Amino acid sequence: MPALESFVPLIGFVLLVLVVLLVTAPDRRAQLLKLHATAGNIAHLRHRPREALLGVFTLKRAVYAVVLLCLVSYIWTYQSLKSEIRVLLAEKEIEGVAVGSLVMPYSAFFRSEYVADAGFSKSRKRTRADISVSGRLWSGFDLHISEIELAKVSKIVGKAFVFSYLTDVKILRPAIDRHMKRLVRNKQIDAFQIETFDNRGPYMLVVLNEKNRGKDVKAVATEIAESLHTNLTKTRKLKVNQVVVKVVDPEPFNKTKRVKVLGRGKAGQY
Repeated sequence: MPALESFVPLIGFVLLVLVVLLVTAPDRRAQLLKLHATAGNIAHLRHRPREALLGVFTLKRAVYAVVLLCLVSYIWTYQSLKSEIRVLLAEKEIEGVAVGSLVMPYSAFFRSEYVADAGFSKSRKRTRADISVSGRLWSGFDLHISEIELAKVSKIVGKAFVFSYLTDVKILRPAIDRHMKRLVRNKQIDAFQIETFDNRGPYMLVVLNEKNRGKDVKAVATEIAESLHTNLTKTRKLKVNQVVVKVVDPEPFNKTKRVKVLGRGKAGQY
């Protein structure tokens, strides 16, 4: 989780917004009087009848509360994500780079997967790169940056970047198919599909066998990813950096191929 000082801008911004709204309101005198009266009413809520209590919670106040909640959740996600990106850069051994502005969906707080456009700078050099974000604020983020995007960031610090390459996809596909069909025969999974490849490796969609559906989905997905990664890299001596396995809900997937991810696991390093 980010340090407490990361939230100082958030708290200051929220307070500033509230002050500006109050100062610029045409009826601010009436609002101050109403605020004073509300404060006195709240102190005596337990002595008031239910009708009077419900009168405090008006539709207008509910709308203000929802807007403020959305604003706070967005800025909280924004600050937390910036802290996580700094950690990601440290893991990639890129030092001295400042993380600037982020461009991310307004609904990022409520989404489990999205792409954030991050700005980076060092001295007068600046660049932007896409960061793939999965996970949620309360459960922890899982960030990924492709080699192409990482090369952009490395360039502004004057660091040469060496790309790592995969074995040709035409060779990887049949090798993956053979291994995954073996898991189907062993009744570990009922179905699988190669979702995509990137410079890290394959992304797999799998439907678990019924006997595995009651288990920890993330643990099972990680076990499948590790078995595939080991088979490709150690048994077949192919070049794969990482394998990602997404366990999907069987009912919509079997009927319409619609993907609803229940959990994910990964193996390898990138």
